[in-house]
Amino acid sequence: MTKTVKLIILAALVIIFSCEDSNLINNCSDCKPNEPVSAKLEVKISVNVSRTSVMLNVWEGNIEDSVLYVTSYPLGTITEIPVTINKLYTVSATYNTLKGTYVTIDSATPRVKYEENLCKEACYFLYDTKVDLRIKY
Repeated sequence: MTKTVKLIILAALVIIFSCEDSNLINNCSDCKPNEPVSAKLEVKISVNVSRTSVMLNVWEGNIEDSVLYVTSYPLGTITEIPVTINKLYTVSATYNTLKGTYVTIDSATPRVKYEENLCKEACYFLYDTKVDLRIKY
């Protein structure tokens, strides 16, 4: 009996915290009264003294589709790129360091969720707007 209860609790926690798409936890300060048609893709990159430069490439769709959306040379650890809702974006960061070249790739499809009962007023939440391209040592 206790194994069953532990498994149910574990499964519930995994579902709640598994990914950003679950949207079971929303902050009302992020609520927008009108449905957004665009979003800002938040790209996180590594900052390291041994790196010489970082180049970001953003593609519409999959990287193999070769539809380059924008190229950027960020200076900070977080870069925001304006994008359209409900479109897949693939982002790559090319790190040119003294030890060699490293490439990280991730993708996101910014989406909107309508919520009627969570906050005081019905509103819209943006989700799946973050891309993590940090090098993990």
